[in-house]
Amino acid sequence: TVSTLPYTQERVGDTAFLVPYGDNVQSAAVSEYAYNVLGIRSVYVLTNNTDEYTLALSKFFQKHFTELGGKILSQGDYGAEYDDNTSTDFSPIINQILALEEKPDAIFLGSFTDEGPIILKQLREAGIDAVALSGDGLDDLSVAQIAGAASNNTYFSTHVNYADPSTDSFIAAYKAKYNEDPQNAFAALAYDAVYLLKYAVEKYANGDYSPQSIRNAIAQVTDFEGLTGTISYANGNVPTKTVFINQFKDGESLNVTSVVPEI
Repeated sequence: TVSTLPYTQERVGDTAFLVPYGDNVQSAAVSEYAYNVLGIRSVYVLTNNTDEYTLALSKFFQKHFTELGGKILSQGDYGAEYDDNTSTDFSPIINQILALEEKPDAIFLGSFTDEGPIILKQLREAGIDAVALSGDGLDDLSVAQIAGAASNNTYFSTHVNYADPSTDSFIAAYKAKYNEDPQNAFAALAYDAVYLLKYAVEKYANGDYSPQSIRNAIAQVTDFEGLTGTISYANGNVPTKTVFINQFKDGESLNVTSVVPEI
């Protein structure tokens, strides 16, 4: 699965294997980059409390950022303003940020690509120019296209560095098929998921294609080299992988570094 919930296996059983890292890992990577590189010391956290992904992302970020020595000024739930995707007015939650006595160095935005760019635009229109931080839910070029200049100074975690020459053949094949470059990392994750399964079955299933045999074959993988990094299930069903940090700048998604967080 390309789910990033680290407790996916607890929900569906031991047949679930994550291709990406978990939300705990990407949140830790973003917090370390923010604290150690950007010099961020105070953060306001924006979360949609009706969504499990955004809740998990924000929870893990707050935990790791405060462990580093950072300060969470406050947190707000924008879910009420975005109920059933019917409202695009986030002024109630933005006004809460404006009312803070201490202004945050950064806004952590637990969101997806539908509401994310709208919130970014409204933050900037309200005069909030703090650094924006997020996870892979904001990973899509549409964010930069919709938000425009408001997406500048936004940093988020992702799963692949498309500037790496090792991805060139994939990008070329993708463009030949879809007439555009990959817009986010999820194309690479899906690609890795398919070829990971192929690799596991061919190497370890010994011709037995029963569900249990395939599950056991995947569990034996320790050295699959994918577009998104090396995948190993030697220590469980969630692989330990590098987290890439990207920045939106002038309509592009640019890789700025990679992080293997300490968790």
